[in-house]
Amino acid sequence: MVYLCFKGMLKYIHHKGFLLLLIIAMLKFIISCNKREQIIDCTDPNAINYNPEATSIPGSDLAHCIYDSSCIDVINIPLGETINYPVDDYNIDSAYLIDNYLTISVSYDGGCEEHLFNLYAEDNFCGTPPCYIYLTLSHESNNELCEAVMRENICFDVSIFSYNGCFISLFDPENNTYIQL
Repeated sequence: MVYLCFKGMLKYIHHKGFLLLLIIAMLKFIISCNKREQIIDCTDPNAINYNPEATSIPGSDLAHCIYDSSCIDVINIPLGETINYPVDDYNIDSAYLIDNYLTISVSYDGGCEEHLFNLYAEDNFCGTPPCYIYLTLSHESNNELCEAVMRENICFDVSIFSYNGCFISLFDPENNTYIQL
């Protein structure tokens, strides 16, 4: 008799467990269908690239925000021409491309003189995609004699290369290679 009662309880629990599992699965499916596509972008209204459609948690995406509206334009070197730009020592610590802005974090020896950075692009013929843009960062140290390690973030407007099928690379003089952005 106890066995029959136990067997009946197992059937009841098994049946209820199946229904509970089915209900949970249906709810999960309905919730996932109603979920908005997540847009990871800048949610800070003070940034120049603020996106009101962004769904990321405010404050968690500050790496996607650009606050400096004074980004420097790229200097384009016409096809076939050469320019002797300054190439004083520096290291690229990081480089990232967000929207049409390239931010390069550099370090160099200095502390006494003003240092100037420019970004050069060699004009190239690009009849059909893919198109490859090679960028080189120049550094003018103004005959710096101080040796403190300085760090600086420099922003460049690369919107002139923002068409589809275009790959942008930045020359890294420390490793004599290109960084694919």
